[in-house]
Amino acid sequence: EAVRRDLEGTVARGGTFEREFPRARNDGERAWFALRASAGAVPGEAIAVFQDVTEKRRTEEALQWSERR
Repeated sequence: EAVRRDLEGTVARGGTFEREFPRARNDGERAWFALRASAGAVPGEAIAVFQDVTEKRRTEEALQWSERR
C-alpha cells in the first residue's frame, strides 16, 4: 500500500512522516486516521502514533460548510 511504502522510505532516510487518510474501522464504518512517525534511535526502527481523527475531520468540514453559507 502507498502509505506504508512512503512511511518506510521516509523513516529509512531519518525523516518524519505525517499523513491523514481514510480507512475502514473494525466495525466497517469509514473513518479518518492520522499516522505520524519518526526514525528511532536504532536504524530501521520507528516511533509512531496512529490516531482516529474522524471527529476532527467532521468538525472541519462542518465549519467549512457553514462559512460557505
